[in-house]
Amino acid sequence: MTQWFLAGFAVALAVFAFLQTAPPAYPVAFLVGLTYFGAVTALSTALQEHLDDEVRGRVMALWIMGFGGVVPLGLLAGGWLARYTSITFVIALGAGFALLLTVTTRIRPQTSPSTVPALRS
Repeated sequence: MTQWFLAGFAVALAVFAFLQTAPPAYPVAFLVGLTYFGAVTALSTALQEHLDDEVRGRVMALWIMGFGGVVPLGLLAGGWLARYTSITFVIALGAGFALLLTVTTRIRPQTSPSTVPALRS
């Protein structure tokens, strides 16, 4: 499921990058958002399914900090790169990275009740 959302996100983002007028961009932007949130939800669900109850809260706190904390850094880098290239290039580059993640991501089904050992305090 995650790979389907990532693939949809990559395609929708690539299409969005090359649109030159607003009217066709609105439904494509909707698809970008839909597939993005689908991918994030699928990734978060897969992670939580593989965690023991004892550590799930701590790991998810780190996930949220890591996942949300890098967005401002990406925006800074994207803004800097757009200054020297174009916003079309930056968005297309993001679509390329999403496609790379689609090809390299392999989320296996859970095979046992827990695949991550619990942390002992």
